[in-house]
Amino acid sequence: HARSKPGSKSEVKRVRRDVLHVTQERFANLVGEGVGAVRSWEAGLRNPSGAATKIIRLLEKNPKLVSQLAVV
Repeated sequence: HARSKPGSKSEVKRVRRDVLHVTQERFANLVGEGVGAVRSWEAGLRNPSGAATKIIRLLEKNPKLVSQLAVV
């Protein structure tokens, strides 16, 4: 399997803000990361891990999963 490239800062911010309409804190909780990680992704200082990128892209395709992830 070819690994997909990690999420970019613009992808992370767009999904969080424009697709899911959540704060950085809420987004961090949804993807299982700290808010500092989300801030560094959006600033372009770091890229999300492979697992976080997959969750972000899954949420982008199916935003209704937010309610299910909130209880996990």
